Amino acid sequence: MRDLLAEAIIKQPEDLVKLWRFARSKESHAWRGCWLIDKINEKNPELVAPLVPEMVELIPQLGNDGQKRIFLKIACQHELGGNLNGELLSCCIDWLQDPEVPIAVRCGAMDAVIVFAKVYPEIKQEVSLILKDQLIDATPGIRSRGRKTLRLLENIK
Repeated sequence: MRDLLAEAIIKQPEDLVKLWRFARSKESHAWRGCWLIDKINEKNPELVAPLVPEMVELIPQLGNDGQKRIFLKIACQHELGGNLNGELLSCCIDWLQDPEVPIAVRCGAMDAVIVFAKVYPEIKQEVSLILKDQLIDATPGIRSRGRKTLRLLENIK
């Protein structure tokens, strides 16, 4: 079903505006709109690319964990360049350190800090220290993902 909806919106891109309005709303099911935008992004990233700057601005303000996770995922798949900002990096670092943040959001934050570190390699050491500290009492899922993230950070020049 999601594939069919994504194809329909790709064929009629003007519908993406309505979907984007819903996906970024405070509606309880807005994450489903995000989920559909993610599928559209898989099939046609050029169509979603213009939304990424606003996504990056919205992420720190979102209250819905599903929206955070999906928007982080989409943003990390695009060339963020000048759209990277300190507020998003700060949020990602805060989420990494907060055990109350759902695992999926923390994993999304790990992906995002890798993207940040490629642009700003000077943050690698700070992020590595934070991750190592978090791995001490982490769940097996966070521990596994954290070790993978640390390896990726080490390989960034």
